[in-house]
Amino acid sequence: MLHYMDFITSEMLFYFNIGLFLLFFLSIIINLMLWKKVKNFTVGKNGKSLEKSFIEINKNLDDYRNFKLEIKSYLEKVESRLQKSIQGHGSLNFSAFGGSESGGKSFAVALVNEKGDGIIISSLSAREKTSIFTKEIKDWKSDIKLSEEEQDALTKSQKYCNL
Repeated sequence: MLHYMDFITSEMLFYFNIGLFLLFFLSIIINLMLWKKVKNFTVGKNGKSLEKSFIEINKNLDDYRNFKLEIKSYLEKVESRLQKSIQGHGSLNFSAFGGSESGGKSFAVALVNEKGDGIIISSLSAREKTSIFTKEIKDWKSDIKLSEEEQDALTKSQKYCNL
């Protein structure tokens, strides 16, 4: 019976050893190239390590989160204040008494926030006398009956709040 060692010659062993050596040498070269890439990756600018870069990024991220919370809180306060501010206005000039006696100097002005809370200021002007009235508005309504001119002014102011 023939043994497999009988077929292996010294020349075959020589080429096999050269192949192993080339494979070993190639693996060392690949290893060195990978080591160089990892080193370049882990060293930041000015010699900082990758860990220091991650710590700095994490700190910046925390700063941005805190800033976001501050801005959110501020905007909620602004929104709350804005809802209470006058956002709708409507005015109407008219002649309260007709003819030349009033001269068209009477007016009604509605000033309301976006919820429909505010006031209506009315002025009735005659030749010798001017009377000024105010009416409180809650949810687009008044406890006191509104005149046609006051209702028109309130309707105009509502259009500004629904933009």
